[in-house]
Amino acid sequence: MLSLIRSAVRLLELGFGANARHVSRTRSCATPLRTRLNLQRLEAREVPATWPVTNTNADGAGSLSQAITSANTSPDASAVIDVQVAGTISLTHTLPTVGKTVTINTTAAGITVGRAATAGNFRIFEVGASATAVVNKVTFRDGRAEEGAGIYNSGNLTLSHCVVTNNENVPGMMGMTGRGGGIYN
Repeated sequence: MLSLIRSAVRLLELGFGANARHVSRTRSCATPLRTRLNLQRLEAREVPATWPVTNTNADGAGSLSQAITSANTSPDASAVIDVQVAGTISLTHTLPTVGKTVTINTTAAGITVGRAATAGNFRIFEVGASATAVVNKVTFRDGRAEEGAGIYNSGNLTLSHCVVTNNENVPGMMGMTGRGGGIYN
């Protein structure tokens, strides 16, 4: 009987009595404390696809034009274009329209994207209606278009440390001059 009472007292000390919530648990030093680890499933985490720009060519592998095309056709919901060169990209035609969520990051020096002197009239950069573009350290220059000669934005656009310069509206159909020489939003 005495051993039964001792067992009951011990259970109470360990917090297994009627008021278990209010009784603090104690353990003897001889009994190791065990911890149960629980794993929890987290929401899906996706790393955006990254497309490098490794040269200042207007087209082809490693160009900004190819990186935008690759980002647009990627199955990923968003993409990062990593411009790894500095200098000037002389375009002979407009860049592909950004059609999804794209971030363009450049080196510390940044990069200039402009229309080649011998090229016809076109805008430099365009963001489509369902797209979001974040652009860092890019200069857009020398565009010539009826609207948005430097940048034409139909979506969401954030420019950080960017320059939009020397872009001009040109007469369009019926001789009318458009709007937004630098940026049409």
